[in-house]
Amino acid sequence: AWTSYEGGIYSIWFDSYIAAGISLDDISLSTLLLSPNPSNGIATLSYAVEREGNVKISLHDVTGRMVKGLLNENKKAGRYSVNLNNKDLSSGVYFVHMETPGGVYTRKMTVVK
Repeated sequence: AWTSYEGGIYSIWFDSYIAAGISLDDISLSTLLLSPNPSNGIATLSYAVEREGNVKISLHDVTGRMVKGLLNENKKAGRYSVNLNNKDLSSGVYFVHMETPGGVYTRKMTVVK
């Protein structure tokens, strides 16, 4: 079951089974930022890693199917960014999903052509 949390200009979608027992107040909205959004070319995904460990970032369509694997590597705690080329994607809504040792985060991305 997916649950949505709206916070200002950001939306977080998370699996409520995984997030059970986590207060929405504990979620840092600055952990995963996407700009520009909507995008029609290259978007920059800025993210923070709270604890060293494996970080996985992937792009999914609205059905939950993974469209692209963007990152799967060990990262030290800190702030990072990665460019997301969406020129080959159809117009529509996608979700950037990130798994870190500190939590699971998702951002909605709109692609316009």
